Amino acid sequence: MVLDTGLRITEVLNLRTQDVDLDNLLMKVEKGKGDRQRVVPFTLALRRLIFRYIKTECPANSDFIFATRNGSAQTYRNALRQLKAIGRKLKISDLRFHSMRHLFATHYLRSGGSVALLRRILGHAALETVLIYEHLLTDDLSEAHNGHSILARHG
Repeated sequence: MVLDTGLRITEVLNLRTQDVDLDNLLMKVEKGKGDRQRVVPFTLALRRLIFRYIKTECPANSDFIFATRNGSAQTYRNALRQLKAIGRKLKISDLRFHSMRHLFATHYLRSGGSVALLRRILGHAALETVLIYEHLLTDDLSEAHNGHSILARHG
């Protein structure tokens, strides 16, 4: 979910089933950083995963998507333990939630996404904060420059 939406892990863990609109591919983040509410789009591929997960894994006694057996929201510590176990299976020693958020944002920008829209998706108040995620390689910069250069077009 983090890779598809860029949500912070705390936002993912606090998602309730009513916050996820499977028909319109939107999720409402009620308690983002700074207690700001926002709506975040997600893909059809994630929709299929969420639908299957809700039908097979969500406890009936909870409206949290990622809940414990007693119905409360899963804790960061438990989610991190599960992520580390996945990392061991994939032989990735430094798998972290925030790295996936960075990867989402970097891929979004490399794919031509708008910095202004990315700011809204990530829930940042300032545009400058989004620029942290702009880990563009020299090749990306050169390609963009060649696409906008006067000499490259007329040379």
